[in-house]
Amino acid sequence: MEIKELCLHGRRFTWTSETDDPTMTKIDHIFCTREWEAENSNCYVQAITSSKSDYCPMLLTCNAFQQQCKGFRFESFWTRLPGFSDTVQEAWSKPVRSNDRIRALHIKLARTARALKRWGRQKFDMLKKQDEIANEIILRLDQAQETRRLTNEELSLRRRAKQRVTGLAAVRRIKIRQRSRLTSIKLGDANTPLFHLRANGGRRKNFTPFLKHEGGTITAHQDKAQLLCDYYTMLGSN
Repeated sequence: MEIKELCLHGRRFTWTSETDDPTMTKIDHIFCTREWEAENSNCYVQAITSSKSDYCPMLLTCNAFQQQCKGFRFESFWTRLPGFSDTVQEAWSKPVRSNDRIRALHIKLARTARALKRWGRQKFDMLKKQDEIANEIILRLDQAQETRRLTNEELSLRRRAKQRVTGLAAVRRIKIRQRSRLTSIKLGDANTPLFHLRANGGRRKNFTPFLKHEGGTITAHQDKAQLLCDYYTMLGSN
């Protein structure tokens, strides 16, 4: 079939028995044809930490991610984080210099949204950094475990790091569940693949893979955005 295996970077094995003296083996592989490799010359297979399973996930990257909308979106998990009520109270209680009640309400809502957006970004960046640190610790210990036996302190640190990653994964599951709009399903019955499909379904339907202009085809994200901006600017000027 003339297929070849893509090299896995970062790990030698993809499964471990999760014991103090583990058995390790590589049972997962990624294959491709030579034509596919020629079209995706920048592909890269990276090992992800085994923080949620005894398997080592493998991430295959081919293209850069597209920028997402930066508009305000209220996240339901915010109410479970410390500092949420204080942020809302501080933004809402600021004085408004307007006698129009509708205008005053609009200003208060806009202020609260901006404050929550800044606060949520800071909280998410902090949680993301904690997750990255925990995953890096697990990855380093996984790599060390392939050549020697881990000490009791290292095993304890690995378990605590995995517990931390699991807790942060629960926050992500709440976020994805909300974006999927399947709010009738209880959180304990969460089906992450289903939520991912629903959350990304609209984006896939609305995605424009290319635009044809003056006999050519435009596929780059920035070029498509510039072409659309120029087109509607021209319509507005006419």
